[in-house]
Amino acid sequence: MHEFSLATSLLDLVRANCPDNEVLESITIEAGPMRGIEPQAMQWAWEAATNDTDLHGVKFELIQQPWTLHCPNCQTTFEADDMFTDCDCGCSRTSPVDCDNLRLVRLTVKDHANELV
Repeated sequence: MHEFSLATSLLDLVRANCPDNEVLESITIEAGPMRGIEPQAMQWAWEAATNDTDLHGVKFELIQQPWTLHCPNCQTTFEADDMFTDCDCGCSRTSPVDCDNLRLVRLTVKDHANELV
């Protein structure tokens, strides 16, 4: 289950990028299809990685990106549901482009403006 190693790496990345003295509410990541991330397994991995830490209970959101394919025949780049999609021009030799991405795209911190003092 590679999701757990991704979750522990994300935990380090989140800690390095969360502003000091802020309470983290959620994180959002984007993953390309070549990452092979199973959403439920990733959710469980995040929960396991943050269990017994100060980040326990932080919500986790995964945005799975579609395949981005390039056609060598007509030089078109397009999105598809799977990597074996033919181009509209009929070419079947399309190849994936930037489909191995994994990005931390958002850290949401608690809004202190509405708290009672």
